[in-house]
Amino acid sequence: MKSLNNYICTTSVCLMLVGCAGQSPHLTEPVVQVQRVEVPVVRPCPTLSSVGHPPKLPDTNSALQSAPNIAERVKLLMAGRALRDGWMSNADQAITTCSRP
Repeated sequence: MKSLNNYICTTSVCLMLVGCAGQSPHLTEPVVQVQRVEVPVVRPCPTLSSVGHPPKLPDTNSALQSAPNIAERVKLLMAGRALRDGWMSNADQAITTCSRP
């Protein structure tokens, strides 16, 4: 009895698989679409390299502490600010030039 059940189960499974294999859906060729995706590319900016490193500023902590009086400290601070402002102005111009498309 057990072998008959196995035979019936095996035969049923085989018949189901054969029945499924005969029913293939209508297959169509895949549609190939070419899409263009534009990605921004980082390019080096030659004007940024012309700015260079920040200048050595005269208004360091050690220079300010070693100044003999307040007038000398103010001179150091003003000179440092003038150098810093000039360098920052050049850096801002270079960044603006490089950021243009």
